[in-house]
Amino acid sequence: VQGLGYLSRLYDQENVEAAQGLFQQAIERDPDYAPAYAGLCEATWELYLWTRESSLAGDAMASCDQASALAGDEPSVLVPLASTYLLTGQHRQAIATLQDAMRRDPENAEVYRGLGNVYEDLGQGAEAEAAFRRAIALRPDVWVHYEDLGLMLAYSGRPVEAGEMFRQVGALAPDNHMADILLAMTELEQDRVSQAENLLRRSILKQPDALAFRNLGHLLSRDQRYDEAIDELQQGLDLAPGDWWGWRWLAHAHHWKGQPEQARAAWQRVIDLTLPMLEVNQNNPEVLGGLAETYVALGNPVEARRYLDRLTALPARRNYVNFYTGRIYEMLGNREAAITYLERALRERYDPVAIERDRWLEALR
Repeated sequence: VQGLGYLSRLYDQENVEAAQGLFQQAIERDPDYAPAYAGLCEATWELYLWTRESSLAGDAMASCDQASALAGDEPSVLVPLASTYLLTGQHRQAIATLQDAMRRDPENAEVYRGLGNVYEDLGQGAEAEAAFRRAIALRPDVWVHYEDLGLMLAYSGRPVEAGEMFRQVGALAPDNHMADILLAMTELEQDRVSQAENLLRRSILKQPDALAFRNLGHLLSRDQRYDEAIDELQQGLDLAPGDWWGWRWLAHAHHWKGQPEQARAAWQRVIDLTLPMLEVNQNNPEVLGGLAETYVALGNPVEARRYLDRLTALPARRNYVNFYTGRIYEMLGNREAAITYLERALRERYDPVAIERDRWLEALR
C-alpha cells in the first residue's frame, strides 16, 4: 500500500524508485503476493519511461509475467499487463486484456485510463476521450486522469480545453511541477511564447526537471535564440542523459547555430539511445521518425528511408507524427510527400505556427 502511495505521485522519479523498493520488500515478505509483482511491473515501466534503460523494460515484463502466473484474472494484474502490451506495441492484446478487466470490474477507473492510452496511441481520439472522461467520472480525485485527458486534447489541437485539465492537475496535486510544464505546452500552441517560457521557468524553480529544460530549449530554438537554447538543453541532459528528445533538439540548435560537429555528435547520441528502444517496441512511431530524421541530417538518406518506410506503414497516429514525417520528406527532397503529410497534420489541428517557423521548411513555405 505504501508503494502504491508513492506510485500515485509518479511525477517525481524518486517517488517511483521508492515505490519500486517497497514492492520488492513486499515480495521478499511474501513471494506469492501477485499485487506486489503487478505494482513492481508498473513502477519499473515508469522508471523505464524516465531513463529509457532497456534492461528496465525486461525487468518490468518479468514482474508482470510473475503477477500473471500468480493471479492472471485479477484486474490489479490485468491493468499493468495491458500497459506492458501497449509499451511493446501490442495494441490488440492491450485492448483485449483491458476489456477482460472491465468485465470483472466495470467500475475500475484504471481500466478506462488504460483503454484511453491505447486508443490515443492508435490515433482514435473520440474513443480515447470517452475512456479518459469515464475514468474521471469514476475517480474525479485522481490527478493523472486529468493529465491523460489534457495531453490527448493538446495533441488534438484543443489547447484551451487541455489547459483546463492541466489546471485541475495543479489543483489536485499542488506539488506536481509537471502541471506548469503541461500548461506551457498549451500556451505555446496558442503562440503565447512569453507565457509558455514563464511557466517553464517557474516549473524549474519549483523543481529542476529534464522535461522542463528540454521544452524550454525547444521553445528558445523556435525563436532562434540558439545560445540560450543550447544552455537550457544541456542542463536538462545533465539531469537525464538518456533523454533522446533532448539530444534531438540539441542537435537542431547546434545545426542552425552553425556548429556542425556538435550537431553530428548530438545526432549520434540520438541513434545510440533510440536503437535499443526499438528492441522494446519495434513500431514506436516517435523513435522511427527520430531515427529517420537523424540519418537524413547525418547524410545517410538510404538508412533514413528505411526507417521512414517503417513509420509510414503504421496506422495513423498523433498529429505531430504527421508533421515530423512531412519535415523528413522535405529534408529528403520529396516536396510532394512533405506537403501531403503537413496538410494532414494541419487537418488534424496541428499547431500552424510550428510549421510557419520551422527552419527546415523555409524552402517549402
